[in-house]
Amino acid sequence: MEYPEGAVALAEEQTAGRGRFQRQWVSPPGVNLYFSVLLYPALHALQRLTMATSLGVARGIARACGLPVAVKWPNDVRRGGKKLCGILLESALEGERVRYAVVGVGVNVNLDPTPYPEIAATATSLALECGHPVSREQALASILLEMDAVYAALRGGADLRPEWRSLLETLGKRV
Repeated sequence: MEYPEGAVALAEEQTAGRGRFQRQWVSPPGVNLYFSVLLYPALHALQRLTMATSLGVARGIARACGLPVAVKWPNDVRRGGKKLCGILLESALEGERVRYAVVGVGVNVNLDPTPYPEIAATATSLALECGHPVSREQALASILLEMDAVYAALRGGADLRPEWRSLLETLGKRV
């Protein structure tokens, strides 16, 4: 069964959440957003999909909470030097054709990282940055709306690099 482009799978928690290099993603139930979006991009769009996703997430967070954020290349959205969101892209190719791409996104919405020593010093959440609990539903809707707009622009041939570069906190630094 083939699912339509833009199908979203949302999890209440992850028991084996992971990031790049199989690093653990702390995913307690009921506090954050853990979702995946199924896409069928052209090859040229696939090459910029992580960039487009980080831009969409950044725009969505600004829409939902009014918070400016930064992007740490290649797949983190951060605030104040701390990780707020991780993005993981998996895809399958058949020759020059993209069979599918699954964009996994984890956003710390109402997480208090202090009970988790492995991330306590490096993670933050929308609630911590805003100073109050944040509606996960509102954050999800805002992020998905912005991800959709950015993906549509990418598919239409828009150059997203200038806006994305303006969010990069690592530009000109060794990563």
